[in-house]
Amino acid sequence: GLKDKIKARTENIQLLVDFDRNLEDIIEKTIKAREEYGVQFVFIDHLLILRSAEKFSDHAGLINHIMEQLEIVSLNHNICFIIATQFNKAGERGLSYGNRELKDVAGGRDVGHLVENVLYFYESEEQKKKNDKANLGYKAGYESSIKILKGRNGGTGEVIEVLHFKSQVKILGVPGQKVIQVIIVTGK
Repeated sequence: GLKDKIKARTENIQLLVDFDRNLEDIIEKTIKAREEYGVQFVFIDHLLILRSAEKFSDHAGLINHIMEQLEIVSLNHNICFIIATQFNKAGERGLSYGNRELKDVAGGRDVGHLVENVLYFYESEEQKKKNDKANLGYKAGYESSIKILKGRNGGTGEVIEVLHFKSQVKILGVPGQKVIQVIIVTGK
């Protein structure tokens, strides 16, 4: 199924792919991959589907625990975690594209407190209209934006325009902009 397709597509890329949702197993595998292969970056998609062997009375407690444990692993093993999440559903109606803030990110207080950088990837209303009208995004890239909601070294609120090639999982900066140092992983 899907797992086999992902493994086949990433076969020639220096990438370890795993499909675990249990925090303790993820941590164990991450430390092992660091020791055996020198892994420095771990991508987790998606924060809100992770679970733990420990029991919590509410989802916020679980998320806070996950974030705290990942921070410990990050500091002790010099690993950068890149974690996808979403925005809280409350108050979603009526919000324009691009008008989200750090407090809107799902995951509780620890997302804003422990995470060093929070990037918001979106299409503005204008970009969406242009992308829909042109209908050539698959060839020329979809105009999109990345906004820094929290930056370890400042830069909060800065926006860069990008071209998003969805079928290639590739994001390219638009020439002529101020350079903001963001690591984007691409693949074919």
